[in-house]
Amino acid sequence: MGSVDVTQIVGDYIHEGKQFATDKKSAVLTVKSISRIIDGGALDFGGSEYGEAEVSRLQPEKRNSEDKYGWWQLSPGQYRVELNERIYPSEGTQLMLHPWSHAVAAGVTHPVELISGERSPLFTHITVGPQGLAVKENARISQVTILG
Repeated sequence: MGSVDVTQIVGDYIHEGKQFATDKKSAVLTVKSISRIIDGGALDFGGSEYGEAEVSRLQPEKRNSEDKYGWWQLSPGQYRVELNERIYPSEGTQLMLHPWSHAVAAGVTHPVELISGERSPLFTHITVGPQGLAVKENARISQVTILG
């Protein structure tokens, strides 16, 4: 696999200095949009009856009129989060997408995924516990780490 670094794999990032680890083996990913899952999808054996879950995009609200970015106030439940970044791994590169440690400490969970191909758009599903959660636009929420 050679010496692949995460800056060669992650595109459309917001701030290199805040998002990439110094060893260039991982990057923290940021929230572009959040949608509430409002109706379940469908899975079948052959794929002819496959259907994605239906989502309703939520709009962030600014706390003050002079604020540059808004916040989503999430109640307990399941949400689809689209990330700003895109992932373009080279052949043979495997990545792990997992919750960022600060997100976990704030009460967010999301699945850990093994990624070996392009993901554009890149999204995950989060679970918000009974305490709720405030998320600011472009907040760091997930992390991608090069395996191996």
